[in-house]
Amino acid sequence: MSIEVTYKNCPDCNHRYPSYAGYKDWCDACGWNIAPDKQNRTETGYAPIYNTIVEKFSKQYSTSLFHTVCSATDIRPRRTIFSFLSSLVGVSALVLWISMIALSVWLLLMYPNLFAIAGALLCGLIAWYLRPEVAPMPKRTLQRTTVPTLFNVIEGICTELNAPMPDYVVLSTEFNASMGYAGIKRKRVLTLGYPLLLTLSAAECVALIAHEIAHDVNGDPARGFWQHFGTVMFEKWFVLTYPFEIMSSDDVGLYTKLISIPFNLLSWCVSQLFLGCSYMLSWLMWRESQRCEYYADLLAYTVAGNKNALSMFDKLAYYPYFAAAQQAAVLAPKGGKGMFERYADMIRELPSREIERIHRVNMLDSARIDSSHPPTPYRIAFIESRGILSGRYSLTDHKFQTLLNELRNYQPEVEELLIDEYRAAIHW
Repeated sequence: MSIEVTYKNCPDCNHRYPSYAGYKDWCDACGWNIAPDKQNRTETGYAPIYNTIVEKFSKQYSTSLFHTVCSATDIRPRRTIFSFLSSLVGVSALVLWISMIALSVWLLLMYPNLFAIAGALLCGLIAWYLRPEVAPMPKRTLQRTTVPTLFNVIEGICTELNAPMPDYVVLSTEFNASMGYAGIKRKRVLTLGYPLLLTLSAAECVALIAHEIAHDVNGDPARGFWQHFGTVMFEKWFVLTYPFEIMSSDDVGLYTKLISIPFNLLSWCVSQLFLGCSYMLSWLMWRESQRCEYYADLLAYTVAGNKNALSMFDKLAYYPYFAAAQQAAVLAPKGGKGMFERYADMIRELPSREIERIHRVNMLDSARIDSSHPPTPYRIAFIESRGILSGRYSLTDHKFQTLLNELRNYQPEVEELLIDEYRAAIHW
């Protein structure tokens, strides 16, 4: 299908650029309108002081880490003072939780003191609220008997990375992939988004799976159970102790309001202490996580090669097109085409100029130290700095098509779930 093309002048630099009907206008000379939501956004969700600190140190830290990993011959994560401190803070959260249990038991031993019994019940409820939580086991998983090619590919990649085979493989409706842990025994769960798999080429698919499996062997502290428990527990303590108002707005009388002020101020101070501990633990983990992310990238591309697979970064930004296909499948179902057929048509008809815009959008990603991932431009430049990596595992186009054909048996179910999700989102 041909796309109507007209030529316009950039409002910023007057450069003449081609405008494709149905796609965003942008200027390749000055970068006008490449990503207005990123270029013109105002940060929300962060306290102004916190945001100022993050912006001040993020660029400096990200740039320093980037040059460090580019110049190092061996970037495998090692135990540092930061990883030690993150473990120490996580353990302190555990000790605090155990202390609540011990305090509850001690107060119970004071029976029949009613105040002690009430305190024991309160401490017990708090300990229950703060208890360690584990991710539930996946309910529906893929089986080797139904998708043998996918399991064969995953097994081959695990062999190259010297990594254990995931305990469960899950096919999801998300435009994403992840490696996580479930249950008390922390079973490995590899989750692959069906829409994303359909978007990738064979080499990109290997890179995606290799990157997720690499997270299981790259030593990322953010995936440590106690660090995660510590972060969550401090956040819960913050919620428990944070007063919604310093002076009560309820109709309780002036004296009661005045008396409540010092107690609420004290509660606010305690809540900020817990919030600070949560931020500190997160920052300590994020610092090491960014280094581990570079290592996961390196492991993935030594397996998949980086000559073609770097385009995976651009294709991860194709989600808006899939969202448009999902919307059309619900709001305009007539026409004989399903959601994934519409999406395939959109991707196939993408102009090269739109693909270039997506690439430039990726290169606009800003640096933040409070993120587990380095900026995308740095990740791309890091891999390119390693030269051409041919990759140790090759997935042929024929085998990749066989893999997709096996997964296509799940397509009607995935499409139905996506339609239900969209309808629920718009309350239809």
